Amino acid sequence: EYVYPWPESNHSKEKSITIVGSKDDEGNLTTTLTGGMYLGYDDSQCREHNIVVKDVNFTGKGILVAGQKNVVIENNKFSNITDCVAAPGSANENAISVIGKNINATVTGNVIDGTASAGINLRDTKTVNVSGNTVTNTVHNSITIQNNTTDTGDNVVIENNTLSNWGTGVDGRAIRIAGGAEVNVNGNVMTKENAPEEFVKVTGSTTLDASANYWNGNSPLSGNYFLSDLAADPVSILKSYYTDAAKSNLVQLSPSVAKIGTTYYQTIDAAIAAATEGCSIDLLADVEVSSTLSFSSNSAFDKINVTFNGNGKTIKAVGNNWDDNKWLADIAWNVTLNNVTFDGNNTGCKGVQFYTSESTLNNITVKNISADKWGTD
Repeated sequence: EYVYPWPESNHSKEKSITIVGSKDDEGNLTTTLTGGMYLGYDDSQCREHNIVVKDVNFTGKGILVAGQKNVVIENNKFSNITDCVAAPGSANENAISVIGKNINATVTGNVIDGTASAGINLRDTKTVNVSGNTVTNTVHNSITIQNNTTDTGDNVVIENNTLSNWGTGVDGRAIRIAGGAEVNVNGNVMTKENAPEEFVKVTGSTTLDASANYWNGNSPLSGNYFLSDLAADPVSILKSYYTDAAKSNLVQLSPSVAKIGTTYYQTIDAAIAAATEGCSIDLLADVEVSSTLSFSSNSAFDKINVTFNGNGKTIKAVGNNWDDNKWLADIAWNVTLNNVTFDGNNTGCKGVQFYTSESTLNNITVKNISADKWGTD
């Protein structure tokens, strides 16, 4: 018999439930459930009950727990989940679903292979710990945390999961989180080529730490890997990443030194290369350059209007690649320069050369250069 709440089945008691499957002598799970498991009531109420389900093989249909206080789903296996346990055909064919306000949900050590929707879907939960799970071959997201309540003290922990081949349908992400006062996404291994969307998207959180994850061998800053609506430098959120799936080599991300609007850059050259007509480049830190800083497009005659806000920072020449024929900065655009210091650092370079008469200088300092502070061409 499938496990459904009353009146769909004979189980009509409201109480805490612990379900533990059996194992053979080698530790293999020997309890298999094909009809799915639905515990609780999706009626926006939270009952003071504890639900524990562990060591069960689920095939065809998964598990849904609703309206219970503390939920633990641990060390189960889910395969070929193609139908929804609560309402067959409702397009919510998740392996694990936990829904209801004020629920404390712990989902750990489960293996999920093949779902017609998400692997793990938790909705309106109060605290979340999703850790040590392996999720692969999901039509939608590997892990979804949605509409999480944002009361003080709520937190979402997604750590040390192995996620692969999500989004086999139209779209999907490794991790999608909407809400949560404190969100931590750490130590996860995410592997997929040609992902349809970002690997991780987080919206509605108060604080967010997404450090020390594996992003298919790439820096999370290098492509379409991470998206958050927090108005913060993504480096302050991502901090570090692993270059290998074994998590043996952790790389610290370099701090951002400039930004254009809400886009941050780890080098000043990258920010200048991304400049467009009418934009403002903000320098966020002192920077060192080993060759001429060029404010120009492919053509010196393509003179766009750009504002460069130095914010009291310094651009300093370093290295041995300078002589008295090289300028610290070449400016071919119509640039408004504000509050910045150009420091030749006694390397032998010249100061700042302009290829236009349309630039404006406000509180600019040029020092420690060999010959000309200013030049025009």
